[in-house]
Amino acid sequence: VSRVAACSQPMLLDLAIYNPLNYSQTHSTIYACITEEEDTSTSSVAKRTAVAVNATSTASSVSFELGTWGSAVDSADDQLQRALTDMEAYMESDTDRNFMFAYSGQAVVGLYIGGRYDPSTTAATVAELMRSSIASEGPFNQMALQSCGSTANYMVGLAINLDGDLPAVQQLVKTWSEAGCVTGFESNSNTNLTATLTTVAPLLSNSSSSGTLTARDDTCSTVQVVSGDSCTSLVTECGISSTEFYEYNTASDLCSTLAVGQYVCCSSGDLPDYSPQPYSNGTCYTYLVESGDSCSTIAASNSLTVDDIDSFNNHTWGWLGCDDLQAGENICLSSGDPPFPAPVTGATCGPQVPGTTANGTDYDEWATLNPCSLNACCDVWGECGTTPEFCTITESTTGAPGTAEADTNGCISNCGLDIVNNSTAPDEFFAIGYFEAFNVERSCLTMDASMIDTSKYTHIIFAFGTINSDYSISINQTDQFEQFLNLTDVKKVVSFGGWDFSTSSDTYTIFREGVTSTNRALLAQNIGDFVSQYDIDGVDFDWEYPGEPDIPGIPAGSDEDGTNYVAFLKEVRSAIGTDKTLSIAMPASYWYLRGFPVADINDIVDFIVYMTYDLHGQWDYGNTSADDGCADGNCLRSHVNLTETTYALSMVTKAGADSNKLMVGVSSYG
Repeated sequence: VSRVAACSQPMLLDLAIYNPLNYSQTHSTIYACITEEEDTSTSSVAKRTAVAVNATSTASSVSFELGTWGSAVDSADDQLQRALTDMEAYMESDTDRNFMFAYSGQAVVGLYIGGRYDPSTTAATVAELMRSSIASEGPFNQMALQSCGSTANYMVGLAINLDGDLPAVQQLVKTWSEAGCVTGFESNSNTNLTATLTTVAPLLSNSSSSGTLTARDDTCSTVQVVSGDSCTSLVTECGISSTEFYEYNTASDLCSTLAVGQYVCCSSGDLPDYSPQPYSNGTCYTYLVESGDSCSTIAASNSLTVDDIDSFNNHTWGWLGCDDLQAGENICLSSGDPPFPAPVTGATCGPQVPGTTANGTDYDEWATLNPCSLNACCDVWGECGTTPEFCTITESTTGAPGTAEADTNGCISNCGLDIVNNSTAPDEFFAIGYFEAFNVERSCLTMDASMIDTSKYTHIIFAFGTINSDYSISINQTDQFEQFLNLTDVKKVVSFGGWDFSTSSDTYTIFREGVTSTNRALLAQNIGDFVSQYDIDGVDFDWEYPGEPDIPGIPAGSDEDGTNYVAFLKEVRSAIGTDKTLSIAMPASYWYLRGFPVADINDIVDFIVYMTYDLHGQWDYGNTSADDGCADGNCLRSHVNLTETTYALSMVTKAGADSNKLMVGVSSYG
């Protein structure tokens, strides 16, 4: 729920109405789509089978009650009107839905329309009735407009909450779906409202909803029980007499055991057997759970019991049990092999990435499909990450694959935060220092290369040499470079690149184009000639970053940058030989490290300078995901952090870097 609130865009939401969003022992799956100003229809929200398609319709006058809680407000009217408009527009385009949620700013709207009312016209009518009431009464913190019928088929309700309380609105919609009338208003501001709604006659069914049976001549036509139904109301639904109803339905306890979704006969004949059968390939009969479903209604609709459904789904991906049923998941309604999981829009790893197929894999191998870049952790929602929320395996009450303990993300592949590739110590101790030659251009706090205490370091890296647009090599701070060359008892390495060189509009293309097949041999040879000319001990590259997707002011990098970088480094290794050191800098950010083929680079270089600093800074301001526990994105965090550094070391070693090649970076600014 907090993640929904973090989105500043108007949204339509689909969610299971029978799983309370504010109950910590169940999982909350919410499907959201951002609405456009001129186009609020979408097909991404799950649809529900209607009971009244192509049915005969009539117009009738219906009474409504408006109730409120809290005080009158005037600051959220634009947000409220947008949510109402979005909901109304969607319902007009999707005549199969009977409930919907909309969210805009702090305005939450929930709508329920019973099965005997036309959804598209009813949504527009109820929304306009609410607008009229708001115009005369003013909006309140919480409002509910309802028409209470005898069963759920004749219930209509529109709930509004201007405090962003989605669970409260969910509860009201659930009440209406169960044929309950909302009570406890602090103010019943109007009980004399009326509107003309389009009602539709029920459709009688005489075939299997599962499509697995052939209709027989000796089966009866049926209707399904909805919340609030009694035998008396079912007589009306069937359009027959009481005598006929009890003649067709002979169970002595029928009226006391009616269950939502259950079928009853409206004509002579046997009640059809709606229980599904496995598919011919051995897979169980598969059902996609919808947001208004519960196990009891699914069972009653398919001639099953709740225990049957539980027993069929022991190995079903994402199965959390009937008490924690999730909309949008494929479940078994028969014996057989578990079904392949339903796709989830936005998933980047695991079996639910859109377009993924089983490809002959067994269900116990599905977790390994679509692994994360860099062998990062994949959680049960199909998201990649490198922190405990993504990398910690937790177990749900069912223990089914693709599940996790409530209020956790769990982990399905590449789990754990251990630093790996860590069994072999380095051959020798390295202490590396970067010397920023351009520091002499500052007005204060400058330092000459001659001032470096070489007793504290094994390597000094001169930052930076320059790669020119023709791929020739030069040094801008020549005085400092001469002092650097005069250092003794230390390895002398020259670095090329850096943040400014990699991201400046004048120079960002040099790395990108220099490593391509057209230019890499020339650039590598020029690097080799430079090393020989000055007899330095090695070269270092600080490209920030191959394949970067979002650095402001320059175009996104290419997916081929990383592969080209590897090929270039091989050329450099050939040009400088094995007696000189070759190293690169790598970011400690998963976002930017993804462009580095870490394992391939590890096999080429002598060491990797790991940028475990600048972890946080002014650039984090407003980013709600940058810091754990900082939902507003306005926290001040140190640019170095031991915990985050440990996670970053786990990330890069799991990606293929040897720990004995990692030089962990620490920066001190002053």
